[in-house]
Amino acid sequence: MMKSSRPIRIAYMEDDKGLARLFQKRMHKHGYEVDVAHDGEQGLAMLDGRTYDFVAVDHKMPRRTGLEVIRTLASRGALPPTVMITGSANEGIAVEALKLGAIDYVIKDADLRYLDLLPHMIERALGSEDTVDDLYEPL
Repeated sequence: MMKSSRPIRIAYMEDDKGLARLFQKRMHKHGYEVDVAHDGEQGLAMLDGRTYDFVAVDHKMPRRTGLEVIRTLASRGALPPTVMITGSANEGIAVEALKLGAIDYVIKDADLRYLDLLPHMIERALGSEDTVDDLYEPL
């Protein structure tokens, strides 16, 4: 994957402040810049004010759910690579998020292993374009 001169910017929407801090610490170790919103309205405002490379959004949040955030962004035609995070193994939520344009979803687990999956999802989402471009270079 080609490295850009600026860090990858991630918008993370999570109402649990402890999980949000933990996510920021883990993502910073990978060199990512993370901005956190603690509710869906704040998250949409954050996305209106800055460009992000990747969005991770929790489903259950105050003021707007993760699905409402994704639906709003998709209706604007402004949905960056987005992962839905849910605390329940509700396939209906996951399917709806994917239908709206999310690239994947992850289920929170008690051991917080889902936080280890997210850097791989980010790399896959952002690295896939470079990989495809590399396959079609002119001879």
